[in-house]
Amino acid sequence: MPDERKAGSYSGGRPGIANANPFVRVWSEKDYRRLSVLMLVAGVSVSSAIPLVTLFLTGALGVGESAAGLFFLTSLCAPLVNLYTGALSDRMESRVSLVRGITVWLALGWALMGLSPHPAMAFAVGIVFVTFIGALNAQIFAVLRDVVERNGERREASVMSTVRTGYSFGWTLGPVLGSLVAGWAGYRVAFALTAALFLSALIPLAGLRVRRARRDREDRRGTEPARPKKMP
Repeated sequence: MPDERKAGSYSGGRPGIANANPFVRVWSEKDYRRLSVLMLVAGVSVSSAIPLVTLFLTGALGVGESAAGLFFLTSLCAPLVNLYTGALSDRMESRVSLVRGITVWLALGWALMGLSPHPAMAFAVGIVFVTFIGALNAQIFAVLRDVVERNGERREASVMSTVRTGYSFGWTLGPVLGSLVAGWAGYRVAFALTAALFLSALIPLAGLRVRRARRDREDRRGTEPARPKKMP
């Protein structure tokens, strides 16, 4: 039986795919394509809202400029969130469900941000919800690594950097989209759009089926202490 981990086995057996241009390789493989779209949407979602937060605090909630800048200190909680979600994903058979959960959590958070009547609620949303942005990015990259490992990708670095280009492109588009919506309909509508964008990330996730990399599971199993054998 042929080894399903050989490069090209997930590209429908099309000849020359493994050695094609990285963009052609990524677009020809359905899971790479889904992850590229996911990263694009994630990049647009995050970058469309983050630049508007201080403007929202000062313009809509009446917070002083110096106090509004303190909002970004809420990101100090992000390392704790990343540690917890990372440890959780290492115990899961597939990281995709965790990515879905974080995506919905962030959508809820930005929806609540747009509904915030007081600065205290906005800061609370930053601590409880917005700090998961880094965890989402880390888990998407980990899923990409699992797909690359599963496919036995020969051009691993090229494929991963090409897929990640979607996130960079999204960060370029996001501020333009966010500022246009905020200028046309206000900050609250812009945050509602961000929530909708995060929910739209569930679309490329819907067809993604990938287990955690086998090598990662074996390495983790190898680090577990051996259980003492019971004496007869």
